[in-house]
Amino acid sequence: MLKAIVFDLDDTLYDQQRPFRQALLSVWNDPAVSGHVLTDLFKVFKHMNDRVANLETLTMNHVFDRLNDVLSQHELPTLANSVWLAFCDRYHAEAKKDYFIFRYSGPIATFEKSL
Repeated sequence: MLKAIVFDLDDTLYDQQRPFRQALLSVWNDPAVSGHVLTDLFKVFKHMNDRVANLETLTMNHVFDRLNDVLSQHELPTLANSVWLAFCDRYHAEAKKDYFIFRYSGPIATFEKSL
């Protein structure tokens, strides 16, 4: 019997940076892209992706362009369209790995992770 539903409205339970990093490095493993560059890219990706999800007048092409702007600001080569498409596929596959359901298991708020 379902006793509780937990919504993660601020992404504290679901780490979005891990699938982003895994997906990007799996399709575009440039040694110069690390640390603060990955952090900058993720911040832009998250911000733009949230705007696309909120049905603003943006598409994933806007996200692609903005990520390339960040790479250019760091004086790094930009993503090719084929790499971007491979990244999108890989990101969705990586993100699905992190979805889970918690089941309430008693009077004390303990939860178990199930896939």
